[in-house]
Amino acid sequence: MSSEEGSSDSRIERKKERRKQRIISAAMKLFRRDGIDQTTMEAIAEEADIAKGTLYNYFPIKEAIISEAISQSLNDQYDEWFAKLSEMPDTRSRLFFVFDELIKRVEERRDVFQKYFAYRLQSMTSLPKDWQGTGRNGLYPLGQAIIKLGQGQNEIRDDLPPDTLADLFEFVLMGVIRQYYTNPEKFEPHPAIERSVDLFMHGVIGKTET
Repeated sequence: MSSEEGSSDSRIERKKERRKQRIISAAMKLFRRDGIDQTTMEAIAEEADIAKGTLYNYFPIKEAIISEAISQSLNDQYDEWFAKLSEMPDTRSRLFFVFDELIKRVEERRDVFQKYFAYRLQSMTSLPKDWQGTGRNGLYPLGQAIIKLGQGQNEIRDDLPPDTLADLFEFVLMGVIRQYYTNPEKFEPHPAIERSVDLFMHGVIGKTET
C-alpha cells in the first residue's frame, strides 16, 4: 500500500470515528431531553444530521449507542481505575471498589444504565459472533484487570480461561444491579456488594462443620 493510499484510509477512518461520536452525542442529548423510550432512531439521525440508513450502519438499535457511550466513559477512566486497583491489598477490596463505583453511576442515571445492562446481558448470552463485537469492552477490561491482579497474588485460580473468569465477574455484578432495579428505594448497596463479592470469591460452597 502506498503512503497516499494509507493516508486516504486514515482520513476515512477519522471521518467515520467523528461521525460515530456525533451520533453518540446526538443520541445522549435526546435521551436526556426526551427520554430513551420516546426517542426514535429517526430523531437521532436527524439530530446527528445523517441519513437514517447511515445511522443503522453504525448502530442497529438505541441500546447499542448507549452501550458504546458507557463503554467509552469506562475506558476513559480505565488507567485511573487500574492504578487504584493496583494499590489495593487484595481481590476483595478491588471487587468492592469497582462494584461500588458502578452502583453510584447507576443511581445517577438509572434509565440509561437499565438499558445498558439489559443490552450487555443480551450480548453475553448471544452467539459468539455477536458477543465478540459488542461485549469485549467497557466492563470487561476491569474484570480482566482484577482477575490478573488476583492471580498474581494466588487469590484466584489460574487454570481457567481468562474469558470465563471475566464473564463470571460480569454475571456477579449483574446480580447486584438486578437487586438494585428490583427495589431501588430499599436497596442497600454495601450488604448487596458484600454478598456478591463473597459469591465471586467462594462460589456457593456452604459452611462445613469442623
